[in-house]
Amino acid sequence: MAAGMATTTKIQSAATNPKMRPDSDLGPDRTRSIDEYRKLAAEYDAKCARIDKIRRMAINALALQQGQTVLDIACGTGITLPLLAAGVGPGGRVIGIEHSPEMAAIAQQRIDESRYANIDLIVKPAEYAHVHLPVDALLFSYAHDVQQSAAALKNIFSLTRQYAVVVMAGAKLINRWWSGPVDRWTRWRGQHYRSTQLGLERPWAPLLQYCPDMRLLQTFHLGTNYLARGTFSTPGDADSAPGLQRIGDDH
Repeated sequence: MAAGMATTTKIQSAATNPKMRPDSDLGPDRTRSIDEYRKLAAEYDAKCARIDKIRRMAINALALQQGQTVLDIACGTGITLPLLAAGVGPGGRVIGIEHSPEMAAIAQQRIDESRYANIDLIVKPAEYAHVHLPVDALLFSYAHDVQQSAAALKNIFSLTRQYAVVVMAGAKLINRWWSGPVDRWTRWRGQHYRSTQLGLERPWAPLLQYCPDMRLLQTFHLGTNYLARGTFSTPGDADSAPGLQRIGDDH
């Protein structure tokens, strides 16, 4: 697929896609991640400038409203925090979660230098973060390790309102017969930015139990990056959620 080509694609669950079965990868490694980001932090923004457009599109996909509370999971250096603050206005709240002290230090400096007083930063693993406001929207922007952590997702969604908008952006494998060289490059390119390759074929799969209407909106960079959007609904309530288009409803 050409870079930037829009699409609306049904998303398969791990149970129905044999290519998503885990291999010898043991999953997210917090110690390794913290070590890697200690080395990456100073040059992170410059090295990741190529995904700025995707980040902005992810924020637009949230369709934020004035007064909402939005959670930016694995917010890194906080580059998206001011954009989110503009979206929710002075009556809203933006909360970033980041477990790397070095990345969080840059995020805090960015917050302090911004004109926004409605941004908070939690320097903890997503598994243990807690907020005192119900969350209206979730942003997973290049947060692969968090997406692959069942404990992190359970905690995050315990803080989230029913029918909250959930947007994800990140790297993925193309996983086609012809894509071996590109997929190997994707793994190599991201080896210091994520501690696990688990789930890279369908990075959104662990969220389907929380967002059964998750849709792949668009892919980028020859299909190696993606943008997806869904709505949080607890089991048994998905059918009554306003405006949901569930998996299998496409024609």
